[in-house]
Amino acid sequence: MQGKLYLCATPIGNLGDMTPRVIETLNMVDIILCEDTRHSLGLFNVLDIKKPLMSFHKFNFKQMEPKVIKMLQEGKNIALVRDAGMPCISDPGSELIPALIENGLEYTIIPGACAFVNAIIASGFSTKEFCFIGFLPADKPEYIVYVAIDNPKGVTQYGGTVSAPIAKSILTKLSVKASAVQTFWKLCIPGIPVYHSVR
Repeated sequence: MQGKLYLCATPIGNLGDMTPRVIETLNMVDIILCEDTRHSLGLFNVLDIKKPLMSFHKFNFKQMEPKVIKMLQEGKNIALVRDAGMPCISDPGSELIPALIENGLEYTIIPGACAFVNAIIASGFSTKEFCFIGFLPADKPEYIVYVAIDNPKGVTQYGGTVSAPIAKSILTKLSVKASAVQTFWKLCIPGIPVYHSVR
């Protein structure tokens, strides 16, 4: 009998966000795939979860994918966690799901904390229509940038921490006119939140 992959959410700042169902699942599976085994081990030690851990992250997921498929085909039940939040959101876990579908393997979601959902709710922006275009890199000179581009067809909303060239690139990809980019960019002061509407 084939195994199943469980996509398990982990806390994004408060240990209390770890749901009983996630804990039960992690105690039930044979192996846990982790973004960073050292980080996850700290969490699992607190929760007394003792299972074999394997790394699954952006640097090794291509090599790990066939191994994961083979283990599932052999009947192993596997959990996938990331350092914080929901796997597969701007995460290489999303590359694994199509491979499971292609190989006829089962997977399920054990839901919980999700950073971008919390962010859009807390932002005060409308949640009727919004677009999440990924988390911004944290290893660049930082600018805090929030962009709301209004148009008759709806609203595209964006927020995050970003370096100057990346922010300009994002605005360009969103088809904002050059003059609007320049006007926006003058408002982007390092370390200061900026809320600006570009038309």
